[in-house]
Amino acid sequence: MPHTFKVLSFDLDDTLWPVRPVLIAAEKTVNQFLQHHCPQLFQRFDQEAIIQRRIDLHKQRPDLHHQISQLRKESIFSLIRDCGYSEAEAHRLAEQAFELFIDARHKVRLYEGVEETLAILKERFQLVALTNGNADVMRLDISHLFDFSIKAEDINSSKPAAPHFELTLREFDIAAHEMLHVGDNPEHDVLGAQQLGIPCAWINANGDPWPHDQAPDLVLDSVTELPDAINAL
Repeated sequence: MPHTFKVLSFDLDDTLWPVRPVLIAAEKTVNQFLQHHCPQLFQRFDQEAIIQRRIDLHKQRPDLHHQISQLRKESIFSLIRDCGYSEAEAHRLAEQAFELFIDARHKVRLYEGVEETLAILKERFQLVALTNGNADVMRLDISHLFDFSIKAEDINSSKPAAPHFELTLREFDIAAHEMLHVGDNPEHDVLGAQQLGIPCAWINANGDPWPHDQAPDLVLDSVTELPDAINAL
């Protein structure tokens, strides 16, 4: 039976670009800033303790579970404050540090061929970005290829919960079978889409075995395979 897709939705991190090198570079940028403006922080806390502070805050503050930008800012603030800075100064430095982080967070390098593939798909479908991260596709050079974007912070919810997917269906006034979700995470992306009857393409670059019962509609090594895979349906 031919597909009836009108909308393609895409996860971002590790689907359109590798996220680990971006985060490492962003963390390095923040650390350099803090070493200059708050050297006491690194005299008191090692990198493990800095990361643990963010983990502990996540556990203590359920209101921040989907607000990862605010979580990061408040974690930096608490570390600086614990070094003896006033609350006002700690807030100021935390905001500056976060702005450096989020700027570096958007210095992504797309997987080879992804931009060209999105341009091909854009000729036939409306494209949407659905992410649990704090990268905003509308800040990138590929923003013109996307019609709509949802971050977890926008809706205080994270995939595999339904809101990302339900909002997209409502935004475009389409049925579940008219949307194809594309992502790398078996739980967040595939199971999240499947629970609403939305077809899904699993980007499995590492050739991992499928870990659940209901298989994805498509299993691909790369987003670049998507046009041919859709045509073959």
